Amino acid sequence: MVRKIALALIVVLGLSSYALAQNRTVSGTVTDINGEPIIGASVLLDGTTIGVVTDLDGKFSISAPLDGTIIISYIGYKQQRIPLGGKTDISVTVEEDATQLGEVTVVAYGKKRKQDLVGSVSSVKPEIIGNSQAASVSNALEGTVAGLQIVSSTG
Repeated sequence: MVRKIALALIVVLGLSSYALAQNRTVSGTVTDINGEPIIGASVLLDGTTIGVVTDLDGKFSISAPLDGTIIISYIGYKQQRIPLGGKTDISVTVEEDATQLGEVTVVAYGKKRKQDLVGSVSSVKPEIIGNSQAASVSNALEGTVAGLQIVSSTG
């Protein structure tokens, strides 16, 4: 009885290691049309939540199945779907997509397009903050924006 259980356990472990062996490390480089590396591009394994971002040289490394597909995306560039087809080293060139770019306003609870924004927005020119003698940006903003309340606390 113990032999049968041990044999069954060995078979199950062998099959599971075979199934896990189907993934390979895929590495590559993401560049723009000028050959410059894309820093921080998202590389996602299609159909999963497994993903990585490119480093300072535009390089990435991800564990993926041999027949998998990776999706490469970056703000301002067209999304690319790359079928791996057994390749373990790929080089991807992404194209600019000016239609995706638009004016975005960053607010305390996320980011919105200007036409979708509800509430008031104030702008402060960089020269005002640059010419200020304040010790911090929050102190420099005091008195420059109407309705802005800044609460300082000490530690």
